[in-house]
Amino acid sequence: MLNLKQNKSKNPNPLFTDVSITKRTKDGLTLVNKTGLSREIHPSVLTDKGLDILLDKVHVPVAWMEDWFAKTLAETKQAEDNRNKSLFYKNIALLIANKEFILSDRKYFMTPVTGLNFGVYRVGNFNDMPIGAWLEIWSFYPATIDTCACGGIAPIVSFGGSALSGAHSRTAICLQCGKTIKNSSGKFSTIWKPFAEVQKKYRKFPERDAVSLEKLILLLKSKTEMLNSQSDKE
Repeated sequence: MLNLKQNKSKNPNPLFTDVSITKRTKDGLTLVNKTGLSREIHPSVLTDKGLDILLDKVHVPVAWMEDWFAKTLAETKQAEDNRNKSLFYKNIALLIANKEFILSDRKYFMTPVTGLNFGVYRVGNFNDMPIGAWLEIWSFYPATIDTCACGGIAPIVSFGGSALSGAHSRTAICLQCGKTIKNSSGKFSTIWKPFAEVQKKYRKFPERDAVSLEKLILLLKSKTEMLNSQSDKE
C-alpha cells in the first residue's frame, strides 16, 4: 500500500488532496472532488496504485485528481464560457446603456467576460477582458463599431485574422435590431490595436471583489425596471 493517508497536521501538503468515493460497483467507482464534480472510474485505477477502495475518501496527489477530472473540468468550463458568451451577446445594449454606472465602480468594471474568441496571428489573443475594458474600447475607438444595414450601430464582439496580411473576419451585434453581423472589410490593424492597448492596461488588475456577469446583468435589469417604474409614476 502507498502511504497516502490524510495528513492530520495543521499544514497539510498542498500537493495532495482528498477525493470522495460516493458509490461502488463491481466495475465502477464514483469519485467526487472538493468542488462537487463527479466522474466514474474503474476500481483498478485506484487499486493498481495501492489505494484502499473501501474507504470513503482517498488522499491522492493533486496531479492525479486533475488528470482524472480533466475532461469533466474542460466540459464544465466550456459550458460556463458558452453561457457567459450568450449573456454578453444578448445584453450588450443594456451594458452600454449603463456604461457610466459600470465605469464608476471597480467591482462592476472588473466583471469578467469569458468564452469569447478573438486574436491576431503572431500577435496573440485578447480573451477574457473585463466588461469595463470593452466599454472603454467601444467608447473611444470608432473602428471597433460597425454599422448595420438597419442603420444601427454594431459593436464588434469578436475577430480573428493576421496582422501581416490584414485578412480577417469579425462579428458585431447591432444595438438597434439585435442582428449578428459578419464582416471582413476595412483596415484590420485599426480594429485589433485598440483591443491590444486596452487589454494591456487592464489584464494585470486583479478581479478581487468583481461581480459575475450574470449578477451584474440582473442588477442592471432591476435598476432599469425601477427607473422605468418611477418614470411612469411621474
